[in-house]
Amino acid sequence: MKFSISSGAIALLTFAAVSLAGCNASTSSSSLDSNSALQSLALGLTQLPLGYEDSPSPAEIKASFAAIAPLLDRVSVTVDGVSQEMYAFSTRATFPAGTCAEAVFTGPQAPRLPGACTPLNPGIQTFLWQTRSAAKAPEKLIMIISDIGTNGFDHSTVTMTFPSDGKPNVQQPFFQMFAVYAAAGKLFGAKSGSITSSMTPSGSNCEVPLDPFAKSETCHFAKFTVSGSIEMGESMEQGPAASTVSLGIPPIAVDGLLIDVTAMHPIKPSTNPAPTGAVEKLQSNGQQLPAQR
Repeated sequence: MKFSISSGAIALLTFAAVSLAGCNASTSSSSLDSNSALQSLALGLTQLPLGYEDSPSPAEIKASFAAIAPLLDRVSVTVDGVSQEMYAFSTRATFPAGTCAEAVFTGPQAPRLPGACTPLNPGIQTFLWQTRSAAKAPEKLIMIISDIGTNGFDHSTVTMTFPSDGKPNVQQPFFQMFAVYAAAGKLFGAKSGSITSSMTPSGSNCEVPLDPFAKSETCHFAKFTVSGSIEMGESMEQGPAASTVSLGIPPIAVDGLLIDVTAMHPIKPSTNPAPTGAVEKLQSNGQQLPAQR
């Protein structure tokens, strides 16, 4: 699917997410139809500097969302104990066994040591957002990267040093679970907590554009369940002034897609990469880059 998130690019996505969320105190989404709500999300995603030549165009994202529109859900979660109604969907991606991230994502956006092989692991992406206009990016946005089972968000055991050029000088395993919340011009990253997810595929096929890194893939509709709680810290601030947010997800049922990528090819870095400094700012709150798409 063209709106999927590539390794390393998610860091730039979450950094840019601050600009997607305007000041809005609403606790519920408007009565937009599914297509309009997805158009708002697509608008936000196309504003992000993913750093690859094959990053999705607005038309490609719209085509990907066409499969989800009839099934788009509205669910309730809590932010600091206050109920928030949001649009929601999930996707899960699988990859050919033995595929190395280094062979697919190349260039400065995904620095790796020579000879390293970071497996592309399956993962669930859950999007939750509030919007009041198809012509504007979401006012509040939650993105959770996890997988089937219970996934923790304690990053304290994973470290990586990023010099001023944003490139790690030591290759270490990435922390794969990742969550962000953007609202009122602020970005919050997961610091602790856990999410439990499950998926039940259906026998129905879906039609979506190929991922930029996929030679071939299959798509099936699926039902996801997600629950848990995450403690988040403001990624751009440190010390006593830094804000925190508690995200609560009661057991929710979310429709979505299962994408099985069956063959892959490399994608090229863009000649106009995202501005430098984004990675360092994300690292300021102890957030780690995931090895997840």
